[in-house]
Amino acid sequence: MLTREDILGPQPPAFRDGNASYAQLQRLSGLSRVKDEVEELIDLVKANQDLERRGEKPEGRYLNRLFLGPPGTGKTTVAKLYGRIVADPGLVSRRDVVFAQISDLIHNHVEKTEQNTAELLERAQGKVLIIDDAHILGLRDPDNKDDLRGQIAGTIVSKVSGSPDEDRCVILVGYKEAVEDVLRTSDPGFQGRFPIEDALVFDGYSKDELLDIMESRLRRDGFEATGNGRNAAKKVLARMRGRPNFGNAAETSVHFDPEHTKQAKAKGNVEAIFEGFVGYEKIIKQFQGYHNMTLGMRKHNVDPRPHTPWAFVFKGPPGTGKTSTAKKIGRIYYDMGFLSTDEVVACSVTDMIGQYKGHTGPKVLGLLDKAIGKVLFVDEAYRLAHDGESF
Repeated sequence: MLTREDILGPQPPAFRDGNASYAQLQRLSGLSRVKDEVEELIDLVKANQDLERRGEKPEGRYLNRLFLGPPGTGKTTVAKLYGRIVADPGLVSRRDVVFAQISDLIHNHVEKTEQNTAELLERAQGKVLIIDDAHILGLRDPDNKDDLRGQIAGTIVSKVSGSPDEDRCVILVGYKEAVEDVLRTSDPGFQGRFPIEDALVFDGYSKDELLDIMESRLRRDGFEATGNGRNAAKKVLARMRGRPNFGNAAETSVHFDPEHTKQAKAKGNVEAIFEGFVGYEKIIKQFQGYHNMTLGMRKHNVDPRPHTPWAFVFKGPPGTGKTSTAKKIGRIYYDMGFLSTDEVVACSVTDMIGQYKGHTGPKVLGLLDKAIGKVLFVDEAYRLAHDGESF
């Protein structure tokens, strides 16, 4: 037998007490704007239930939202909780959530991209639709004259009315600046469907907040940070926060290795890293010296970075191991705590030279930007002396 709650949904107090997504959202620190909006939604449910009991038409509400912020700030996680909170009490008729990414929609052909988008929106009718990585809509492929990403925005505009009575909630999740640029440059109706002033913005975490997140994860895994460990982690986090596309909370899992003795083992690692390389004794001795200097200075609370070389010139004919050595240096500097990853960004001088006058500077800056926290290896460096007029 159907009950009143089956038809009208649970009473709001019961929803607050018994909804798992609501409870999980409340346990998250901060997010006051999101939590306030959720309370408004629950109050709307109660008001509409009262109206329906009196035989009056319930109020509509504009449900589409933007969740914006840098990577690693919990946008997607919170969007999924928010989506369930919208769906569960019946703010959308089918009380379900559909999740997709922009990459799921993009196809080599315009017609297929449009079809994928239209089918997704149709499947989400009466539901909450969360589309992640919305910032990808702002990327432009110079070889794609039909602008496939623009087609997605155009299809959304044509299929989503933006009316308060629309039986569908669409949530776009992405990086703030990139999504704002999409709204400025795409179909004018796109911004009308997703007003930027209503966006829920997630700020990057401070060093102390990141440290708290790291310690929480350590406790979860049965570890505890010492005072020295906390100080070291804080310095590493401060260095990483300066990188472009810093991953915020995600970095606390990626970059804090449970092998706490990594730096102390770095000297032995130098020999192990060059194992099998004949004639590298001088290079091994040189980098072991850097390691010894680093340990000694840190024992006396002196920052070794100003005294450590950061640029090297590798000379030799092709096939003599220059690129392989660069990769090994990346590992050594990572083990010594100077780099946030042991990744090597390899390029040639050709990659740095622009096709037209004035293009070289931005290309060089782009490569330097890409290599922050990593090793940048520039091949064919001899061309810098011969191609001077190209810059």
